[in-house]
Amino acid sequence: MLDDEWRFTFLNERTEELLDTSEGELLGVNVWEAFPRAMQRSYREYFERAMASQEPVVFEEYSETAGSWLELHVYPSESGLSVTFQDITDRKERERQLEQYETIVETVDDGIYAVNENDEFVLVNDAFCEMVGWDHEDLLGEHPAAIHEEVPSRDAWLVDQVAAGELESATVEATLRAKDGSVFPVEGRVRPYPLETGTGRCGVVRDISERKEHERELRAARERYQTLVQGAPDPIFVADADSGEIVETNSAAGSLRRESREEIRGLRFTDLHPEGRPTGIESCSSACAGKAVRCPSSTTARPSTSSRRRANGFRSR
Repeated sequence: MLDDEWRFTFLNERTEELLDTSEGELLGVNVWEAFPRAMQRSYREYFERAMASQEPVVFEEYSETAGSWLELHVYPSESGLSVTFQDITDRKERERQLEQYETIVETVDDGIYAVNENDEFVLVNDAFCEMVGWDHEDLLGEHPAAIHEEVPSRDAWLVDQVAAGELESATVEATLRAKDGSVFPVEGRVRPYPLETGTGRCGVVRDISERKEHERELRAARERYQTLVQGAPDPIFVADADSGEIVETNSAAGSLRRESREEIRGLRFTDLHPEGRPTGIESCSSACAGKAVRCPSSTTARPSTSSRRRANGFRSR
């Protein structure tokens, strides 16, 4: 406590500990003289404001003397000031860590979100908002269903398992609906999100539209390839460039070999040629090296007959 001339009139034990002094050393001493460096900063401004306005003042300040962040409550009266304070160092450290975390969250390109135990958005970063076309303020408090177009049942089950604490994390896919009505596929990594009132979940979301389009193009190319191979009138054998093992063939090849396609798969290219005819093998090696070749060749059919044909070889990527 201070009188109207800024002199100490009372200190409790906690104050003595923080200021590393005793009541006897400070009673009657002017606070500005006792702590000239500290009190000439914001302390003096707030103390004088409280005395002049006769209104309570609350402020935070780092105390070099105490080595801590303090929250001070200043209560004025006609005879002086009563000052109480609380050590808020731990809170300040949490706030600092939170600011660092928020900085990281806002600098990543992927969307980041968190929902509470009531399945309401409590955190979204700029990338997530840009992805779905919503403002921060509008999205916070909303249910994820507001942006979900489709969530496969298995992926929904995985999310529920994470929220229930049965899984530490899960990778899921879903289709989101932006505010303008457009839809797009996403992949998300989901984890539990501890809260004071329970456990929600958080996740990192990435737009995978380009990847899905690439997968569709690959499937279409594969289907065209299969149509060409299976519809070709000539026998076709597709061998692995490294091992020489047959990995694909067509019906004409099965007819030539008098074997099913399943029986031919797994054979090596050398198994297709009778002994003493290395030409076909050498040609296959040349094709695997990236050279287009054409040569006469023969292949052994079951039972122990051989057919002589002209073979074309090329490398397939």
